[in-house]
Amino acid sequence: YTREWPIEQGVRDARVLSVFEGTSGIQALDLMHRRLMRDDAASLHAFLRVARADADAAGPAAQPLHRALDQLEEAGAFLRSAERVEAEAGATAFLKLAILTAQGWIAARLVARGNGSPAASTLTDAGRYFLARLAPRAVLAATEAMAGSAVPATLAGS
Repeated sequence: YTREWPIEQGVRDARVLSVFEGTSGIQALDLMHRRLMRDDAASLHAFLRVARADADAAGPAAQPLHRALDQLEEAGAFLRSAERVEAEAGATAFLKLAILTAQGWIAARLVARGNGSPAASTLTDAGRYFLARLAPRAVLAATEAMAGSAVPATLAGS
């Protein structure tokens, strides 16, 4: 798999995808157990405080971040109160939601710190673009995180 042709690249990439997915699952469980369950969600609440302050500084463009942070807090509370198997079923989606909100936080900081230079203007535009598309992605991840482990009847063949 060392040649740089499409078929070799495809086969090589397909072999590594399962490794990537496994590490994502491990990171999701680690986030849930060590940062959400073990420390009484102190890490989550510290992040929420800082991110909300930066979202306030970014003004109206960061409104989607405020909603995503609320969803992260709600999903975290749900997972903390859920049975272990239900919480673990939502861990990967919770990780995805945490990543989205962290990216939204970075975007809000870019928007708030624009200084008018061409480079800053480009970064501000990129931040606004990300924030404008954050809400539906966060809703999906939060919904999935709180869906639990049950298989819907339509998928179970009932």
